[in-house]
Amino acid sequence: MLLKVKTLRLPCRFHSALGSSTTLYFWSRVNKEGKDNAAINAAALDPHYNIDFSPQEGKYDLLISKANYDKDNGKFECWLKEGGSGVDIYSVSYVVTVLSEYLFLHLVCEAYRHLLNPMFL
Repeated sequence: MLLKVKTLRLPCRFHSALGSSTTLYFWSRVNKEGKDNAAINAAALDPHYNIDFSPQEGKYDLLISKANYDKDNGKFECWLKEGGSGVDIYSVSYVVTVLSEYLFLHLVCEAYRHLLNPMFL
């Protein structure tokens, strides 16, 4: 979980031998609006995303700054694909939940059949 004002690093670490001059690197995002690319190779496709990209070290991390509740809640996947064939070489995924501070929630507790008394901790 991530508070709205923090920066989140999603690590994508792989054996450096998997990265070659033809390897393609992708970050995808699936949220309530659907699936789209968050980054392709070293290019982040959203202004509040950055890429820490060092294939020789086996690193392709996505950094999310000022996470947005609507856009960044969802599943993020890192993919390494073989250039030309598109065969998957490596993948890792994360589910991100963005929390918003200072929003009020209305909680209701009900006891059915009156068998239990609600207890608040």
